[in-house]
Amino acid sequence: MKNVKNYIFPADAGEALKMLLDKKLKSSLIAGGTLAVKSIPETVETLVDISRLEKYVKMSGKNLVLGAFETFDRLENSRLAGNWAGGVISKAASKCSSQLIRNMATVGGNIARPNAFNVLPPVFTALDAVVRVETGTGQKNF
Repeated sequence: MKNVKNYIFPADAGEALKMLLDKKLKSSLIAGGTLAVKSIPETVETLVDISRLEKYVKMSGKNLVLGAFETFDRLENSRLAGNWAGGVISKAASKCSSQLIRNMATVGGNIARPNAFNVLPPVFTALDAVVRVETGTGQKNF
């Protein structure tokens, strides 16, 4: 991280995506940062911090919708997540590491950074979850 010259807080996800796609910025994304700080390439000069963007757990019909920026602590303590599908998502979030990590770790980071201790991918797979990703050309569902 010794080459980082800029630390930016975008106003929304669209602005963050624009900054990440701008090759001149030589940017990398950071949210909770629990794993990213260990793996940021030396070529990165700009960190785009999305930790202040909207966090949400909400219902859409019968589906539970989680924002990528939602922290494990908020998932663990969410009434909606605790009441949906027997509370499996809240329970999984509560088992993730220490309280300090749960305060910082995000849904998006847990999905995007593969690690043996990530708890959400197997839970989401068991629930037949759909992950929606914003790309430079639109949205993709996985």
